[in-house]
Amino acid sequence: MAKGKRNQQISLAGFIICTICITALLPRRTSPSFEYEQGRIWQHADLVAPVNFPILKTNAELQQEIQAAEQRKKLYFRFNPNALQQSIQNLEENIQHETRWSEKEKKENISQGVNILTKTFKQSLISPPSITPEIDASRVIYVLYEGNRYEEKLYGTFLPVKSWTPVVKGIHITGDTTDISLFVEYLKKSIIPSITFDAGFTDKMHQEYLRNIPSAKGIFMKGETIIRKGELISADKKNLLDSYKVEFADQKNSVANQIVVWIGQFLFSGTFLLLLFLFLVLFRQKIVRNYRKAFSILSLTLLIVGLSSLAFHMKAPSIYIVPFAILPILVRSFYDTRIALFSHIITLILTADFATNSTEFLILQTGGGMVAIFSFINFRKRAQLYTSAILIWITYSVLYTALHLTKEGSIHSIEYESYLWFLISCIGVLFALPLIYIFEKLFGLFGELSLLELTDTNNRLLRELSHKAPGTFHHSIQVANLVESAIEEIGGNTLLARAGALYHDIGKINNPHFFIENQIPDTNPHDELKFEESAEIIISHVAKGVELAKKHHLPEIIIDFIRTHHGTLTVQYFYKNYIKSFPGAEADIDKFSYPGPVPHSREMAVLMMADSVEAASRSLQNHNLDSISRLVNKIIDFQLAEKQYIHSELTLKDIEHIRKNFIRHLLNLYHVRIEYPE
Repeated sequence: MAKGKRNQQISLAGFIICTICITALLPRRTSPSFEYEQGRIWQHADLVAPVNFPILKTNAELQQEIQAAEQRKKLYFRFNPNALQQSIQNLEENIQHETRWSEKEKKENISQGVNILTKTFKQSLISPPSITPEIDASRVIYVLYEGNRYEEKLYGTFLPVKSWTPVVKGIHITGDTTDISLFVEYLKKSIIPSITFDAGFTDKMHQEYLRNIPSAKGIFMKGETIIRKGELISADKKNLLDSYKVEFADQKNSVANQIVVWIGQFLFSGTFLLLLFLFLVLFRQKIVRNYRKAFSILSLTLLIVGLSSLAFHMKAPSIYIVPFAILPILVRSFYDTRIALFSHIITLILTADFATNSTEFLILQTGGGMVAIFSFINFRKRAQLYTSAILIWITYSVLYTALHLTKEGSIHSIEYESYLWFLISCIGVLFALPLIYIFEKLFGLFGELSLLELTDTNNRLLRELSHKAPGTFHHSIQVANLVESAIEEIGGNTLLARAGALYHDIGKINNPHFFIENQIPDTNPHDELKFEESAEIIISHVAKGVELAKKHHLPEIIIDFIRTHHGTLTVQYFYKNYIKSFPGAEADIDKFSYPGPVPHSREMAVLMMADSVEAASRSLQNHNLDSISRLVNKIIDFQLAEKQYIHSELTLKDIEHIRKNFIRHLLNLYHVRIEYPE
């Protein structure tokens, strides 16, 4: 008990540390204490401007200005004063390398080329930029000279290089027409334009211009009424409220205000985490008394808040890209539905401040989390996670569409890229598989994926049981079916119950022939033993099963099924035979009793019932409704009288359901047909 209290105190310390971490991650922004949406009625009192504040432009207005700026973007060109000299030099080098001309012809062609280039460069040659649409001749461009001094020129005053054709007609050139074509080719190849487009400087100046676009379109004066009570929140009124909200946050941005905000956020986070802690203390004490389990839930909450904070500070396109539904899936894979839903809602409340519309955010994520939990209740295949992700995406999309149709009354207001953000979030949910494995190793947990692996009858330990003790293996299979059916009816972890049932008798691998289900007819090794010795061998299968389970690294929760499946009951057969054989002797009941403990979960209690019922049903001479009903009721009533279920959380109603389920299952197992009255 002292250890449990100490662990509970450690868990509480973890909650306090988590509160501090979450508070540090929350956004430090203040806002007026009212919410509003376009198209709704202003329900608050008249709002009067306490100060002058700028009326901000809407995103649409800013985008319109940016698009207009793109159309009239200033184009800057760089003037090269050495273009003529560089072109002449290129021409001379190119012609000197030509082997088809004599030296005399080369000199003549160079002379003629220099003459042509000199005449050409009287009008500057320009290299057109590769932009669309093409530049109109009447467009003003800016020509940069030394020191970034520029002059405004009309684009049409320059000759584009691509349009340039040398005038060679009337000039005497030695050789045939091929020589003339070659000469023209050398001229074109040698030209360096005197004016070239400077893309880097153009972009730099354009970005500077965009940065200087004013974000405000006017000033709202102090004392004027922003909006009156009962007034419809139009687009213009919403823009006014948004502008006032920004001004309010800026004015509350002092150090003193930030400290007050931090204290408020700490109290806010601490209150909801305290509610989560109290929920666990009142309804799930096993978790807070095992601080590693408590830390696993806190780690998931902190993970989601951390991802939300990262998306917020990295200016992600939407908060909805964060895979919020991964939390209820992971919690549900280790714990139960109530914990998954409660922790999910608490986490959503803590992260709602990261969303631009907290109401919409809470509605969408609550719906998505519920679907995640519902689709993950009977987890049997890994492919089921993909189905869950698809269902979560559909839920997000339907709720988002419904909210916008309800509020706006038009499909045109829907931001269709939101469906993409939902899809990205659902893809993130698929990372639940590796996270389940990581959390199992970090916190010593045991999830449904591991249970699935354990229930595979082809694993090594169960195969060994089937080879060495085939009767026990068959008995375990039948018990597993009984337990799973009953737990499904009364509620509980069916996968855990099945796994516990499959392994509850693995201790019988040692000395299997001492157990009746593995014995050959007419051969019973107990005939040669004393009653105390036989009881000791039978009882020892529990301790040997625990030892074997630890050797094969089975999780502690499965080992608990092995420890508790006989509780503190006695080995009735040998105990009663001892009393009959030695009527005057005082029997030491401890030698005939299992060490316990009694079952401490409904799954373990149902296993105890099913184990006894299935084994006893084999000894019935006639399998009919009456005999099976009497057997089931007798065994359960005896265990109930022996107080074997006091820590199992089973109700009398649950036990009645279990009785009927066992009877129905055994009737089907032994193919008993119910006689109907005539």
